[in-house]
Amino acid sequence: MSESDPFALVEKAVAGLPHPEHDPVFGRALGQFVQHVGAREILELGTGHGGSACWLAAGLRLGGGGTLTTIDRDTAPSITRLLDTAGIADLTRIVRTPRSYTWELMHLIQANTSDGRCNPQFDFCYIDGAHNWDTDGFAFFLVEKLLKPGGWIVFDDLDWTYATCLHLSPVDADVAGLMTPEERSTPQVGGVFELLVRQHPGFDVVRQFPVHGWARKAGLRDSAEETTRLIDDLEAAYALYGSHA
Repeated sequence: MSESDPFALVEKAVAGLPHPEHDPVFGRALGQFVQHVGAREILELGTGHGGSACWLAAGLRLGGGGTLTTIDRDTAPSITRLLDTAGIADLTRIVRTPRSYTWELMHLIQANTSDGRCNPQFDFCYIDGAHNWDTDGFAFFLVEKLLKPGGWIVFDDLDWTYATCLHLSPVDADVAGLMTPEERSTPQVGGVFELLVRQHPGFDVVRQFPVHGWARKAGLRDSAEETTRLIDDLEAAYALYGSHA
């Protein structure tokens, strides 16, 4: 691959990021999907070490440009140098929040509201952040307001639990300490996708896999057959080459 290829630059830049916090196989799949659907405005909830942000922004570059807004707590690692190395800093808007991205979503809804109506801003949203029912369940309904008709939302870590995570942050450890054993052992993101996303009448295409969930907001007249096949192909490649802890 040429050094001018955005994916090649990202692959080189993220090579040293910790795994499984960053999954390069699925990250590339996200970038390919963003390029395919022609997204221009992307929202990421849960920046982490910045790996997925790089792939998403590279997808924007290959698709003609746009803006990735990525939100995380102010205790998250700095990703400025990584974005510069990956060559996508100009496509990325970093937002930090003291507590939860749900508060920043409120700000986005306020900024996009006129005449008592929220005008959708985003073509694509990737959620890989709080991993709990309270935050991500609420975030789903907030994102739905901000997602354009035909836009996609993707949840990562449907199988993740507090009980099996070996490296909880201090904040997450405090949250887990308030949970019942049932809450700690339940895949809460999976519950959000199964009970909220799948049952929401405003989404017309839903694809659920062991780790990831994909859903399209209704509004376009096309059947999305080609895009659905792409999702299946990307997930098949992930199952073959990817790894998940």
